[in-house]
Amino acid sequence: MIFIILIIAITFGYTVFVGYNDGANAIATSIATRAISYRTALITAVVSTVAAPIIFYLIGAELSVADTIGRTVQNSVIAGEKNELAFSFLFSGVLGSLLWCLFSAKIKLPVSTSHSLLGGISGAGVAAFGILPIDWNSIIIKIIFTAVAAPLVGFFVGYAIMKIVKRIAYKVPLSSEGIIKKLQTVNIAILSSAISINNIQKPLGVMILLFAASESTFAGDNAFLIILFSALALAFGACLGGTRIIHTVGKKIFKIKPVHSFLTQISVEAVIFAASSFGIPISAGQAVSSTVMGVGAADRFGSVNWSNSLKIFIFWVLTYPITFAIGATLYFILKIFFK
Repeated sequence: MIFIILIIAITFGYTVFVGYNDGANAIATSIATRAISYRTALITAVVSTVAAPIIFYLIGAELSVADTIGRTVQNSVIAGEKNELAFSFLFSGVLGSLLWCLFSAKIKLPVSTSHSLLGGISGAGVAAFGILPIDWNSIIIKIIFTAVAAPLVGFFVGYAIMKIVKRIAYKVPLSSEGIIKKLQTVNIAILSSAISINNIQKPLGVMILLFAASESTFAGDNAFLIILFSALALAFGACLGGTRIIHTVGKKIFKIKPVHSFLTQISVEAVIFAASSFGIPISAGQAVSSTVMGVGAADRFGSVNWSNSLKIFIFWVLTYPITFAIGATLYFILKIFFK
């Protein structure tokens, strides 16, 4: 029971951080350009963060991202182990992910919360159960590949949309900038909804593994309660600020204007909705930062801070292997106490 409480607490701590990180990313470009006030952006993001996943679940949409995370380790193998070892594996995986996320916040770099979670869980899973029970097909295709592919897709989508807009911009009246600023409130609502629908399934996937470890049946009623409390945790995290992340995304990559912010948001929405439909956990930090790079490069290539961009990209690539190692190490440390 103590382990169950600890795992739930760590999972919701991770969820709060995801809200802090991705909530800041959702509003970063609008705040950086002063298109709308921080208060308006935050209220819009929080309401959308809570409402969207609940509606998504109630209409019976497929929770494919949760399924991806819940199948990281074969549930039958987890249930077949001693409870102490099964719980140690899950506790180590989620804690390893949270520690890396907190480290990223300390050094002011956007982190892929998705890859950190999958890295921690699969690392602890290998340490606990060996290589065979891990769903490597899903991890290699949906996780490791997307660690490189997702930023590239975000970059090229943003680049392409900005180029198209530049081609037709001379036909658009100058007064349209005011319209673009007003539309960003709608865009924040859509973007926060897209991010929340993807993010809400991460703690849900962890809970699927927890139910397997406790040899309990996972049912629809459980899913609704987890989604509700996870949505509130994401919203709470978003309310904590994330000003460092807003500053990094909004000013350290490329000095964006309202039109760049608007196009970035549209591009990110497309990337995240597509990822969710394929069951791919994706971080808003990845999607937003890479899209800002693409939009900036299409506008003025030399104005993008490429050294900062490279640093962010390397940090993303390193996230999975480092959290894998942290998760495995924490498991081996905990295992000592259960010999």
